[in-house]
Amino acid sequence: MLVAHSQGGEVATYFVRDDLGLVSGAVLVDADLPRFFTDPEIARLVAATKPQVDAAKAAPSTRETRQLLATAAGFVPVQHACHQVSWPGTVPAEGSSHEVPADRPDLVLTEVEKAVDAAR
Repeated sequence: MLVAHSQGGEVATYFVRDDLGLVSGAVLVDADLPRFFTDPEIARLVAATKPQVDAAKAAPSTRETRQLLATAAGFVPVQHACHQVSWPGTVPAEGSSHEVPADRPDLVLTEVEKAVDAAR
């Protein structure tokens, strides 16, 4: 059972595609999924984060500002690439979306409980 959150959804997508035999199901908690990163959504996210990125560029170099700037620099090409892949249909992840904690908190709790039970 795989549990992924936010950008971990991208990592999880590639992980399960590379070795389907390792994962029998997934709990995707507010995960970034390929279908989310359309060109309009990428542009919206870049515009929304521009003030924060500009402030980081002007700020003294810290671990946090370097991490933000590195993530921002690669964001568009990474998201375009991610949008081209798909979650394998053989690994159940029903009801998952970027807003799943708000849309279906009952589902998140139930699926995490199932994952814990399965691991025992």
